[in-house]
Amino acid sequence: FYKGLEEMGLKLFVQDKKARLPTVTTIVAPPGYDWREITGYIMKTFNIEISGGLGPSAGRVLRVGLMGCNSSKANVDMVLEALADALKNCHKSRV
Repeated sequence: FYKGLEEMGLKLFVQDKKARLPTVTTIVAPPGYDWREITGYIMKTFNIEISGGLGPSAGRVLRVGLMGCNSSKANVDMVLEALADALKNCHKSRV
């Protein structure tokens, strides 16, 4: 999953691999994009819920939970596809 995110140009919020949670991946919200538009697009188009950050990370990250029955390769691939599609279709600010 991490490799697929990085291949898309997305950055992981937790840089230290040993400190990352195995169940929730936190991705830095891509510069120029509104995280709410990305999560809304993915929910509407793919019926996948991706959350924003909480507390100090609010407005800065996307949180993806892949645990239990949702941690299958098919679901991981679907989330990667949804994120790639959102980056192509959501408005990117020129600022």
